[in-house]
Amino acid sequence: MFRFEARPDTVFLDPNHGVISDTTTIIYDFNDRPLVMFQRYIGTSSDPGVPQSWKKVDLVAKSRARTAKQAQIAEQSGSFESDPIIAGQLLQYAVAEEFAPVALSDHGRGSQPAIITIAGLLRDSGNQDWITDQGSLVGGTFFLRKIATGSERTFLKLQVGLNKPEYEAYGVPFFDKPVATLANPFAAFHDVEAVPLAPGNSYFAVVRLSDAKGRWQVLPIEQFTTLQRKVSLEFPKLHVQNDGDPMNSSQAEFNIAVKEDDSDVARFKYSNEDVDDTKPDKRNFDLPAEFHCVIGPKRVPPRGLPVTIEVWGTEFDGFLESDEKAWNVDSNIKFPVGFAREKVSDETQVLGASPAPGDNFAFTVTMKFSVEYI
Repeated sequence: MFRFEARPDTVFLDPNHGVISDTTTIIYDFNDRPLVMFQRYIGTSSDPGVPQSWKKVDLVAKSRARTAKQAQIAEQSGSFESDPIIAGQLLQYAVAEEFAPVALSDHGRGSQPAIITIAGLLRDSGNQDWITDQGSLVGGTFFLRKIATGSERTFLKLQVGLNKPEYEAYGVPFFDKPVATLANPFAAFHDVEAVPLAPGNSYFAVVRLSDAKGRWQVLPIEQFTTLQRKVSLEFPKLHVQNDGDPMNSSQAEFNIAVKEDDSDVARFKYSNEDVDDTKPDKRNFDLPAEFHCVIGPKRVPPRGLPVTIEVWGTEFDGFLESDEKAWNVDSNIKFPVGFAREKVSDETQVLGASPAPGDNFAFTVTMKFSVEYI
């Protein structure tokens, strides 16, 4: 399992008692993937809030490997002490594919690298009030948070979890196993989005702001519930690619099954005694209007609730030839996530049923589906 984290990802400093810098532990396990690690500071005493250049981390040297075997292991998994960090400074570590280590961004979304951000904070300064405007928006798969801090440029850390947060030694809430963690380096306006979240579930969100001096502010804990998922499916068209009989028309039966998490939601059967792949009116068919179903609206557990479509059929050859069969590999509906992306309206997908070994019978079913969150 891929692992890449800092324990902890916040370093508290106490200059009044001589603690002006500290380190943390970086833990990684690339799950046998060819990844490379980089690091950079954001902010120094002379350049507060300014990112430095990314530098490659020598994982073998960090591990203090003494043998070739230890060095090989260190390139894939291990732990090491981070470089020191001072108050107001951010220290970032990132991993990217070995063949494309460039274009490191500040967010680990899509094909971009995974990034962790460690903040250096003063121990005794959690009494700030920088927010000039704020708002949030909840969908079925996302939690969107917007915060403006006026003329003060701040670092924002957002965490989302399924259970109430725990508290660090200085009263800062955190999740030991967060569902999402986002870090938005120094800016006067923050617009961050936690995805993917599971529809119809209750979550908690914690937000912390800090400045280039290490002062910080914690916002009240937020609790929200994502919207429930509703999926609508219909199957309007059937197209016979090969009727399985090179000489005559055929008799065939076609089946469609809609499943949610391996449980049947609906099954449809269509039979036709006059199928001929040489004639357009006998190879293209409008399926009955009742070939449709609706799932939900309902809660989706955090582990997920996939919706799959199975298509299969049989061409009957009578006693002179053996029957021919065709089927598809289960087709999973792809559920997009995020603000302005999660809703799907009348998406069309063609499901193909391929012939069994040695057979020729083949057909497709057109599916239309919509996804909304209520």
